[in-house]
Amino acid sequence: AYFLSNALGFGSVPPTATRVMDGKSTSIQSWKEDSTPMGEFIRDSAGDEDPSNYTKTLLDKVPKEHKEKIRKKLNDMIIMDLIMNNNDRHSGNLLISNDLSDVHAIDHGNAFGNGMSGVKNSVFRDMHAANMKVTVDEDMMKRLKGTSLGHLKLAVGGHVED
Repeated sequence: AYFLSNALGFGSVPPTATRVMDGKSTSIQSWKEDSTPMGEFIRDSAGDEDPSNYTKTLLDKVPKEHKEKIRKKLNDMIIMDLIMNNNDRHSGNLLISNDLSDVHAIDHGNAFGNGMSGVKNSVFRDMHAANMKVTVDEDMMKRLKGTSLGHLKLAVGGHVED
């Protein structure tokens, strides 16, 4: 996910390394010290509100000068999640910077076909429920045009398995 995010020009996934522990492949990610899990931020800042749409609640709390950047990064994460077959994107798998100027995607254990157990991409669901269209801009279309899994494997240094 780290390599794919960079190959797509998003830079939204913290540096990640893979390790084998007890015979199982796992990964570790750099923690963003100046960030808070999105769900925790929303719960702490919502007070008595019922944040049924975490994404909309977050965007309502983001300062005006950062709102479009955060909306675009969430949009791009949905595109990245679609490409890597990740249906586990929710408020617990996003970090928001403490100054509300950036957002990072974490926990990609269910990506690349590793356990699709139902639709859990609540960021996509929330954006759809708030009538925020997910778009693929012209620059992204140029980068994706004619791209296959083989091309993505080359772009990310072979770190994607069939």
